[in-house]
Amino acid sequence: MAQVNEPMADVRDMFLAHTMPRREFRLLPQLVRDVTPGDLERLETVGAHAEHICLVLHLHHEGEDLLLWPLLVERAGEEAAGIARLMEEHQAAIERAYKEITELLPQWRAAAQHGLRLAGALSTLLTALVEHLALEEKEILPLTERFITAAEWKRLGEHGMAQTPPEALPQALGMGML
Repeated sequence: MAQVNEPMADVRDMFLAHTMPRREFRLLPQLVRDVTPGDLERLETVGAHAEHICLVLHLHHEGEDLLLWPLLVERAGEEAAGIARLMEEHQAAIERAYKEITELLPQWRAAAQHGLRLAGALSTLLTALVEHLALEEKEILPLTERFITAAEWKRLGEHGMAQTPPEALPQALGMGML
């Protein structure tokens, strides 16, 4: 990358952003299993929360796919190419679990069906996610600080904010601050 005369990315916010999905996806499988038959209020609360957390994660990875990986591979070359491919493989595994979750979630929310399968899919997602986030923090964030400008980094957050339904933003931001 040619020398740029502008600030580079400050990635500290990503560590904070990763705290929320780690915590919430650790809790969700048990929250789903703990909904007792007939407890429609809790069913809806947990279901809405699971849907919200899945959306936040999906938008986060969509933003990385669109705005981060291409720039890193272009600018960091081989230094980023191998790890970016591995990160994309992780994201594909996460996306497969996400797809299963989003297929099971409406059935579970409607009639409390497939709760154990849903909890299992959430656990599968968690396993892939924990590995992915750790590797991202260890390998990708240091490259980001060297090759991505602050303005480009800001666009990543703006993408997620723009795609999140306005009524869901306060909860998403609040969970990220815990």
